[in-house]
Formats: sequence, structure tokens, C-alpha cells
Amino acid sequence: MQSGPSSIHMWRQTFGLSFATNYMQEDRALFSPALHWEDPEGYRQSASEFPLYYYIIGNLWKLTGKSHLLYRSISLFLLLAASCCLFRMIRKFTASLWISYGASMLYFLSPVMVVYGNQFVIDAPIVNAAVIGVFLLLLYHEKGSKVAWLSGYLILMICGMSKPTVLMPLIAILLSFYPRFSKKDFWLHGIGIALVLSGTLGWILYVEAYNETFSGLLFLRSTAPIWTLSAEKIMEIWPMFLRNVLPYLLPLPALLMLVVIFIGSLFFTIDARYIGLRRMLILSWLGALLYLALFFQIMDVHDYYMLELTWLIPLTLVHAYITGKYFFENSSAGFVVLRAFILIAVLIMTLRSTAYYRLRHNPTDPALTQVEDWVTPHEIEFLRWVQYHYEQDYQPLKVLSTELDALHIGLDARISVVPDPSPCTALYLLNRYGYSGYHYSPEFIAGLSYPEYFRSRGAEYYVLHNRNLFSDPLYVPMDGKLIYSKPGVRVYDIRIEK
Repeated sequence: MQSGPSSIHMWRQTFGLSFATNYMQEDRALFSPALHWEDPEGYRQSASEFPLYYYIIGNLWKLTGKSHLLYRSISLFLLLAASCCLFRMIRKFTASLWISYGASMLYFLSPVMVVYGNQFVIDAPIVNAAVIGVFLLLLYHEKGSKVAWLSGYLILMICGMSKPTVLMPLIAILLSFYPRFSKKDFWLHGIGIALVLSGTLGWILYVEAYNETFSGLLFLRSTAPIWTLSAEKIMEIWPMFLRNVLPYLLPLPALLMLVVIFIGSLFFTIDARYIGLRRMLILSWLGALLYLALFFQIMDVHDYYMLELTWLIPLTLVHAYITGKYFFENSSAGFVVLRAFILIAVLIMTLRSTAYYRLRHNPTDPALTQVEDWVTPHEIEFLRWVQYHYEQDYQPLKVLSTELDALHIGLDARISVVPDPSPCTALYLLNRYGYSGYHYSPEFIAGLSYPEYFRSRGAEYYVLHNRNLFSDPLYVPMDGKLIYSKPGVRVYDIRIEK
């Protein structure tokens, strides 16, 4: 819980941490997010998702000091709160403790939630906040609380501004239960939806204007639909999707079982009171297919995109329970089968998610080689390579970060960190502003060496953190002063003496 960013998706992790750090160190306004990385025009300001989450953490850090434990704890709290809200909603619909506990635990224990529930990737907090928002709308229908109605839609508006795709459950619910709304509910939900949509659209327009004014080089806010790809590209991505992404929602056998449960439950009669739930289930699966089709181009390694689909698990199980409720309630054998199914499913999900979590944090664990049915040799090999890369290129920077003050390289110094291909990873680890290898190449810098180019951009210090480049004239300063040398990292003072 106290460790910093590691494993894969370091770019995405350090983006969020960089935003939060800048809110802490520079006392920035909410609508002026900035990163450690400086683009070729000299801007550090850049925006993507609505930065309220980073803003809150940055301001909490002003009181506690920078704490990865605090960041992770808030994310974990949101996951626990969402799971509890999900339990309450399922209990309301089914009146069954077993299915309420089972379905909400399978949401909580899904591999992608276990891996990212306490991570620095903001997608999990947004998804869990959306579940809380939907729960508050249910409270409004139960108790008529206008506070719950307003709070629910405000949370969902913030979620939509952060990641519009998390609004899929809300859309499915409203479309499914729309015919049953009273005139009062119709107008109140209409106002709420207008609030969510106007906030989401307003933020998208603000981001476009903000990034056009400052740096627009970092964030892509468009889809990558499957129908724009060639057949060759689709066939290239498909096996990677099955191998690297889909298992983080559910292992393929479990997913196929969920699909069978979904299709099979549609053949059972459902009480008229729950017909909206059936509509919601069908719309949800169709929405999931559309979601995968829209973002298929980036479904090769971006496993955290499965977070938006985790709610399909409890929704499908609840619908299956309600359609088979008569059988389960009137058959002791059926009730035993239901309990056994839930217990086995929770146990298997726990074991698999534990293996995935362990793999992310300790891929060299010899026990992982004994569970190849849960974690494939390919995954173990890939994450061991990631760990090796981290230890070679980034671990020396974590050591260096504690020694920068002794080198008289303060927060106001501008540095370049090469060859880091990401915008913020190395700069965040060092907590210094400046440049990285991202966006720069020998062609881009027009024949200059990296040190020469970055010095022309205003860099005062040059950090080289790949030992394979220590003798490469393109990377090593010819007239810089070596002020720090340890295995895996060197620091040069490249200021021109007057």
C-alpha cells in the first residue's frame, strides 16, 4: 500500500500522481491542471479527465505530505463503498442475502478490480464512484430524498466528465425503467440527465480549448472503432485482447459461463415487476459489445478498460436469480445448488485475483509457476520482463531522487531525463520539472545530440538512466560536467559557464 507506481501502465499511473503533486506543490486552481513534463512550446499544462480526484488528493497532501498510502487508501475506500452500495441495491431487488453477498463480492473480487482497486489509475475510482451515484438515485426512489437525488447526479456528472463511458449503467437503467416513471420522476430525472450531459460536454469543450491553448500532445479523447481497422490489424489485436485484456474481467471459461447464464435466463419467465431489469440486462450486454467495438484498437494491452464492464457480472447473476427464483425458493436441492455455485465462484475468483495481484507486484514469486491454470506462462514472462525493465531503468532514479538536494538540484531546476519514453514517469520519480525522451527523436532534434537539444530548450541538468547508452555520443554530453555516477544512472551539469 505504501509503494509507488510500478509494473505496467506506468505512464497512466504517473500522469495521475503528477497532476496531484502539482496541485500540492504549486497551489494550482482546480481548472488549471499541470504535469512535470514540458512540451516543445514550453507548456506543462495539459488536461484529460476532470481532475477533481487529483485536486482533492493534492490538497490532502498539503496536510499529510506526499503519501502513496493515502492515495491508495482513498481508491480502496471507494471500491469498498461501491461494493457495499451494490450489496444494498441487490438486496433491495432480490431480498436474498446469498445472491446479494455473492454478486457484490464477485464485483469486488474481479481481477481488474483487485489489481486496480488500490492503484494510481483513476479509472477504478471513477467506476466505483458511478456505482455510488446510482445507489443514491435508488435512495431517492426509496425515501424521496432530494439530497440523494442531487448528490447522485452530481457524482455521475463528475464521473461523466472524467470518463464518459462509465455512464453506460445509468443510460441502461433510465432506458429500462423509463415507462414506470411518474410525471414528477420524469422531470427530475430529465433535469438530472441534463446536468450530467451538460457537465460532460462542457468539460470536453473546456479540455479541447485548454489543450489547444497549452499542450495537446498527451491525451487522446477519441474512440478507435473496429470498423476503421483493416482485417490484418483486427487479427493482430484479437489474440492480444484474449490473452492480455479479457482475462482481467473474467477468465474465458467463466466469461463463457456468464454468457450462457445471460442467454439462458432470457428463456425463463420474469415477473412483470422486473421487466425493466430484463431490458437493462439486454441493453447492458449490447452496450458492452459497442464499447469493445469503439475502443478495439487499444484493447491489446489496456486491461484497465475492463473496469467499465465489471457491473455486467452482478447484473447478470441478479437477473438469473430472479428468473429462477421460483425454482430456488421451492426446491431445497435448488437452494443448495445456488449456495454451492456462489461459494465456488467466489472461491475461484479469490484464488485467480490473488494470483493476478501477486503477479503484478512480485512476478518472480516461484509459486506462480505452479498455478499456470490461473496465470499463463506468457503473463509471467511478460511481467518479469516489465520488472526487469523497471529495476534497470527506473529503480536507479528512485535512489537518485533522495540525493538531488545534495547535488543542489532543487525543485526550480529544469532537467532532462533520457531515454525515458514516457512523459512523466522519470520526472515524477525525481519530482523535477523538465523534459524526457517522449516526443523527441534524432530526427526531431535536427541532427543535434540529446544534451545539446535539451540545453537549447533551457535544461540545466541532464540525467542518463540507461547503462547501454553511457558511451553513445548521441546521448552523452561532450562538454557537460559529470556530477553523479552510480550503476544505471549518470547526472551531468550542462549549464554553459559564463
